[in-house]
Amino acid sequence: MESKTRRFALVALCAVLWAALAVSPAAAERDAIDLFTHEQAISVPAGESDYYSIELSGAQYRNARPDLADLRVRDSRGVYCPYVLNSSRDEETSEQRSYATAPIGVAVEKKDGEAIAHHDFQVVDFTGEGEVNAIALETAAADFSCQVRVFARTAKGEWLPVATDTVYRLDDVVKLSVEMDDVPLYQFWRITVDAPSPFASLSVTPRLDRKRSESRGFIKETSVDFSSAEMNGEGRTVLSVQNPDRLRLVSLTLETEALFKRNVELRSGEERLAAKQLYRIPSGGEMAVDTTIESPGDGFRDESFEIIIENRDDEPLRVGRITAQYRIDYLIFKSSGYPPYALLYGNESLEKPSYDIASYKDEILARTIPPVTLSAPVLHEVPKPDRNMGKTMFTVIVIVSACLLFVTSLLIFLKKPARARP
Repeated sequence: MESKTRRFALVALCAVLWAALAVSPAAAERDAIDLFTHEQAISVPAGESDYYSIELSGAQYRNARPDLADLRVRDSRGVYCPYVLNSSRDEETSEQRSYATAPIGVAVEKKDGEAIAHHDFQVVDFTGEGEVNAIALETAAADFSCQVRVFARTAKGEWLPVATDTVYRLDDVVKLSVEMDDVPLYQFWRITVDAPSPFASLSVTPRLDRKRSESRGFIKETSVDFSSAEMNGEGRTVLSVQNPDRLRLVSLTLETEALFKRNVELRSGEERLAAKQLYRIPSGGEMAVDTTIESPGDGFRDESFEIIIENRDDEPLRVGRITAQYRIDYLIFKSSGYPPYALLYGNESLEKPSYDIASYKDEILARTIPPVTLSAPVLHEVPKPDRNMGKTMFTVIVIVSACLLFVTSLLIFLKKPARARP
């Protein structure tokens, strides 16, 4: 009898624990992990490609999670395709400037027993500003190779060594420039070579040749809805702006015909995002205009915010339109070879995916990636797991399990035979 009681207790305990796991919040999340509120069919262009590009829009920003962690691309097998998000592109900018010089003369001197020749030049129209990182030489000399030493000085300063290099013209092989680190544009320049100088005639041009690679976001423009309210007691105009698509706004431009110069503040709730003085005033026969306030960092996605204009004693500023610039993202997904594909989003339970292609994102973006088109979103009813109910049920089952164990232990104790007294 005691063995049957113990077996009953063990079976009851296992059943209770199984029920607890079945109704736990984690189990509810597992059941909803492949359910999405929104689905859009993807139409890929003709021809084959390893990767395709989706331009995200307000439909995704509005209905996906703010961090976009629930975006998924599914193929016809039901398998998720790896993807990366691209929010910017690298742009190379070039800055080039040249400064004309006039020759001063050539001087030969002996230094440490060796004869050297100095070719001196002066910058024409010198302003005292600028930078250079190279000296370009021009000469009619041929079949030569020599080391040149470049010096520079101010009008009252000493000669400073700037760079040393070898220049040459040997048949069709020519090198007639000296590269250097960025230095200020000096007024006087000297090219020193061992005498006799191979340059019967020589001209030099200090120049700046700078290339930079900058990361720029993908920017689009749209007009935003707003309402205006006058805070007459405080001398303010408050523009309440709506951003229902949760676009990542980077700047806002106020469009008005009024002449003004006022302090403007961008605020979300109690948080001050940015502040700037905007103006539209006549100046020197032209109109000086700056009516754009930029948001900090990479932008913000608040659904509503305020633009506060300090009118002081002036009449309220009438704003006819607000144009917003916002960043967009591109989802680049890897083709599995099993179309059709679908873009899915709207799932609170998913964690942000981690794919290998993120490790070679730059190589992927260097390719020409064909864009796709999306159909209208199809909405799905997805029941949200009630986490509190799961926790409550779990607590109740634990309490019931403890009671069952207590009752079973008590029954076993009572059924034990009494020990014989000695």
